[in-house]
This record gives sequence, structure tokens and C-alpha cells, in this order.
Amino acid sequence: MSESVDKEFLEVFLDEASEFLDKLDYLLPKLEKEPENKEVINEIFRIMHSLKGNAATIGLSDLSEIAHKAEDLLDLVRREKLKVSKEILSALFDVVNFISSYVNALSTGKKPELDKTSILKKLESLAGGTTKKSLERTSMSREEVESYIKKLEDKARSALEFLREQSRSSSRDKVSERVEEGQVMEQERLEEKKENVGDTRLFVLNDVEKQRVAEAIAKEYSLYAVTLKFRDPSLLVIRYFQALQKLGEAGDVIKTVPSGDEVMKKSTDAIRVLIGVKKLGDLEDVVKELNDVSSYDIKRINLEDLGISIDELRIQKPVDRLSELENIFKKIEEFGEEPVKPSESEAEEAKKLEEVRVNVKSLDALFNLVGELVLIKSRLLSIANQYDIQALKEALSTFERLVNELQNEIMQMRLVPLHYIFRRLPRIVSELSEKFKKDIDVYYEGGEIALDRKVLEELSVPLFKVVEILVRDDIEDSETRVRKGKSSIGTIRVYAFREGNRVIITVESDGKGLDPEEIAKRAVELGLIPASSVEKMTNEEKLMLVTLPGFSLKNGELSGFDSIKHSVESIGGTLEIYSKMDAETRVTFKIPVSMATLRALLIKLGEQIYAIPVSPVVTTMKVDGMSTIGNVKVIEYQDKVITVHDLGEILGMSSHSSDKSYIVLVEKRGKLVGLRVDEILGQEDIVVKPLSKLLSNAKGFSGATILGDGRVCLIIDPISIL
Repeated sequence: MSESVDKEFLEVFLDEASEFLDKLDYLLPKLEKEPENKEVINEIFRIMHSLKGNAATIGLSDLSEIAHKAEDLLDLVRREKLKVSKEILSALFDVVNFISSYVNALSTGKKPELDKTSILKKLESLAGGTTKKSLERTSMSREEVESYIKKLEDKARSALEFLREQSRSSSRDKVSERVEEGQVMEQERLEEKKENVGDTRLFVLNDVEKQRVAEAIAKEYSLYAVTLKFRDPSLLVIRYFQALQKLGEAGDVIKTVPSGDEVMKKSTDAIRVLIGVKKLGDLEDVVKELNDVSSYDIKRINLEDLGISIDELRIQKPVDRLSELENIFKKIEEFGEEPVKPSESEAEEAKKLEEVRVNVKSLDALFNLVGELVLIKSRLLSIANQYDIQALKEALSTFERLVNELQNEIMQMRLVPLHYIFRRLPRIVSELSEKFKKDIDVYYEGGEIALDRKVLEELSVPLFKVVEILVRDDIEDSETRVRKGKSSIGTIRVYAFREGNRVIITVESDGKGLDPEEIAKRAVELGLIPASSVEKMTNEEKLMLVTLPGFSLKNGELSGFDSIKHSVESIGGTLEIYSKMDAETRVTFKIPVSMATLRALLIKLGEQIYAIPVSPVVTTMKVDGMSTIGNVKVIEYQDKVITVHDLGEILGMSSHSSDKSYIVLVEKRGKLVGLRVDEILGQEDIVVKPLSKLLSNAKGFSGATILGDGRVCLIIDPISIL
């Protein structure tokens, strides 16, 4: 395929590849627990088959080769030539990681530079044992080969008679087979004349295609002409190759009109396919699953429709005798097997309503336009109030309602369920368990909770990092757990729930726990905190020391929490850690549903207006004066003494002395802290704009917005500055 076609259809490929990866993240851990589950094995096989074909279609040869080798290995498993083992599962996990890295690189516009050698060797090695006999056979002398084939022919005679007897009662197409002069030849005789199938002269077959017909008839396949019409001719090229891949799962594709080369050169909205299949129902099921098909037609045809006779198909090469006889024995082995029932996932998929794919960039652009409308709304409201224009106020009430409804609809379109990252947890925990030689189960709930797409993207990295740290450093190995009286299998539990405008996500493990005293002592040794400060710390504060940059225990444990904290705070969230020795460890994220728009409290410092997200704000109050304990100012709130910090001083601004002060109470890790400001202006919905690269590292600010009067307002992140 040409380079231009690759670029044109890369986006379609990436969308489908991402869906396949999501399914594999669920299916592989399920296969690990249920190694005999044929539905799971077949589903993974189909995914690898589709990935192989789709990748080859747009010229991704490395990815296609990896998927092809994985498909070969899975084919041996589903034909029960191999059993699912730890080695096979490990290889399949490696394949998924390779595909995931490859797709991620393509998604970011980078050229994938991944080493496929080790994975290919592992896949070939695992599949190699089953081909040993075949290799030995090819090394036999000609006399030994002829003797081996002669023995098979003798067995085949009785086997063929058995097949004839069984097929008479169930098949409408009788096959007359006989063995003579060392050649296996099969002949199909149709019992009744089939309906006219239109202009079958389009299928003019060459010698290679006639040989395909002969092979199909030898497999007792029936021939059908399939006509497919597509909705969008601009996508015909990729739909053409996808259709061939899918149809190949049902049987043997013999010829297409137009051919692949012709499809690339000229525009058409339909293709015709000559195919041989065992069961019409299988063919219909595959056709119904094809993408973008507006209509289809399937008709049975016979050899006369193709203008060829059975005599033309009797030329068989001697080298094919062995493979044909082995196919016969394969049919005998498979005879009497129960038909495969559709899996639950397939049944659910069939019930789904049609969905429209929307490009993420288009969705972001639409949301930005809505954001501009919100800013204009605020500007017009400001003008209406400033000049007291009643008619404008009345018109704006309707305008405001419509803009709010539009904004809410777009927000709903941007929301993505946590399930999209939660369902990757079983595979990740499985790989980590194998890596660190531990037995661990994982459970999750709350996957239906939805977050803004950008928040979800940023959340996955710290979430999976927490899981890795708990598996690596908290959960004990099986022997240690049994010695402590625990279950030999450790547990990771991830759950989420909605709390106002925030989502609370907790990762919990039942390991050895984190020792706050050991953590505090180590932080002092590393020079991260003064020794004098430890005595005043609570256990929760000591545990949070693991988030200091450069912290780790002497054996390297608990390293990585600093990057987790930074990632969570970068999306406007907070991090909390709780642990009980030899019982549990909990790491909790409290994050906003969306970072694109939020409800904010507008405050004033001097002449400058700032915005504070309302999610961490508990309340606001006006006080006539504050008490002082040492050098710290405090106020009393609900019988509690609350420490107060001057927000202006924290931000490096000159303090405004006043008899009256306004206090904003915020919650940080379960504690209330007061922020003194000069004035509280009220709440407002704001559109968050990212800071420029020059200001992106400025501590204490998470973004900016534009006020109704056109002024730029910085958004303060109160948690990061306290």
C-alpha cells in the first residue's frame, strides 16, 4: 500500500487497535484463570487475526508479523495441540505490551522503534515443539515418505466410507470420493438446481483460482457469491481489506471483483467475492459484522455458473497427497463436535446500537468554542449589570440557559468511564505478580464513574504506579503471608465513588503496611526534613514523607511516590496515604471530574483578582481579628483551632493590613487550613486555560481564565502551596 494510503487510514487503524487492546487487557487475565475456556481462546485468536490483517493492510509489517506469530501459537492452543501454560501466557502478555507500545508511538506521531526479535523467538520456540514431527517427516527419504503415505491411504479408505455414511443423513451436498493410483480426488454432485445468482461470468477464473475451487470442494465447502455495498466509498480500500480478512475466517476466499489492485486505482461502492464455506450460517454471521456495509447479498452457485466442469478440477499434484489425507483425519477428529455458541460479549455486541465515532481533536475544538461562548456570556452579563440594561438581562437569561445546556452536553461527550483504565488492572497485576514472584488477586469497582477524557489520560500513570509500588513493596510473598496467618494470595482492591464535584479513587492492599516511624527516620537520614520536626508530626504526616523528592528506604522500597504526587496535583487532585501495620495500606486520590471547566471562588488580593477551585473549599468567613499562638495566626471554627496563612505572603505579595479579614477554609489531607484574602467576590463558572510554557512551572498556579470584563485571572491551586 502506498504511503499516502497509510496516512489516510492510520487513524481508523488506531481506533480499532485501541479497542482490541482494551479487550485483550480483559481477556488475557481471564484466560490465566480459565485456561480451558475455548470462548476466550477463540476471541483472542480472532483479535490477533484481525490485528495481523489490519496492520498488513496499511504497511505495518513489524506489528503484522508479531500478531501473525501470536495467531499461529493460539491456533495450536485452540486445536488442542498445546495447552495454555505460564510460558504461553507470558509470551502473550509480551505481545500485548509490544502492540500497545507500537500503537502509542503511532498515536503520538512517532516512528515505532521496538525490538521484536526476542518476542518472535519466544513465540516460535513455544510453537516449535508441535512442528517437530513435520520437520522429521520432511527429512525422511522418498521411500519412507511413500510408505508413510501408503499407510495413510489404507486408513483413509475406511475413514472416507465412514464420512460418507454420516454425511448422507445431514448434508444436502453429497461428495463422492475415491482413492486410485495414489491420488485423492473428491467430486461434488448437487442434488437440486440453485437459483440464478446474476452475472456470475464476472468470476472468470485462472488456473490458480481453479485450484482454490478444487481445494474448497475437497474440504466439502459450498460455493457462494457475496455482494457487498459500502456506505462511504472514500473508505473502500481499507473496508475492502478488512472484509477479506473477516471473510477469510469463515472459509476460503477464491476471487474478488474488482481485485485489490483495481480497488486501489478506481472508485466503486461495491465488491463481489467468490468464497467457499462449510456452513452458510457462519458466512452470514461474518458478513453482518462487517463495518460500513449498507447492504449485502449472498447466493449459492455451482460449477456450471462459473463455466468450469468437475473434470478440470481433478488435476492434483502428488505433493498434495499427504496434506489432503491429514485434512481428512482432521475432519474425523472434529466430527461430532458441538457447534460453538456465541460468547456473551458477542451477544452483547450484537445488541448495541450504532455509534458515531468522533475525532478527539474535533471534540476538543467544539469544546473550546463552547468555552468562548461561556466567556462571551460572562462578558455580556457584566455589561448588563454595569449599565443596568434590563432588555439585555432578559435576553441573556435565555442565552445563559442555552449555553449552559450546550456546555453540559459537550461535557457529557468528553466524559469517559473509569472502566477504560480499570479493566487494564488484571493484566498489569498479573505481569507484576509474575515479575516479583507473588500470588496476587485484583478487584475493582466503580468503573462506571466517569471523568473528563484529559483527566483520565493523566490519571492512568499515577494509578498504575501506585499499584506497582504496593505489589512490589507492600504485599508479601506467599510463604511470608502464610507464616503471618494470612491467606497465601495477596489482594489489591481499587474502588471509586463520586463526592460532589470530585471523584475519590482508592488503591488498597493487604500487605505488611508502611511504618511511619521508619519513614520519618529515613527522611531525616536523607536530609529531607530536620529531626526536630518529627516529634510534632502525626502518623499521616509521617507517611506523606514518602512523597518528598528523592525519598526511598535503604533497600530502595517506596521510591516513586514523589512523581505520583506531582501527577495527581497537576490535574487538580490531592493524594492521601493511610496504613495499618500487617493489615492494610490505602492510597487515595481526590480528583476533579473535569479540568476544562470548573466552579471557582473569586477572591481579591490588592487590586488583583484570583480564582480558587471550590472543590477543596469548605467554607468562607469574615473575621474581625485573629489570635496568635507563637508566630502563627489562628481562628476558632466549630470548637477547633485552625491555622491561618496569609495568601498574599505565600504568593510573594505585600500584605494588606486591615481590621477585617476574609478567610477561605480549605481541606488538605483531612485537615482544615485557613487562607487570608483581602476580599471575596463570589463564585463563577470559569473555563480553564493552560499556562504558557514560561509559567507552567510556577508553583501555586494551575491555569488561567478570562473574566467577564476581559481581564486575565490566574487560578490558584491552594493544596500545592500549603
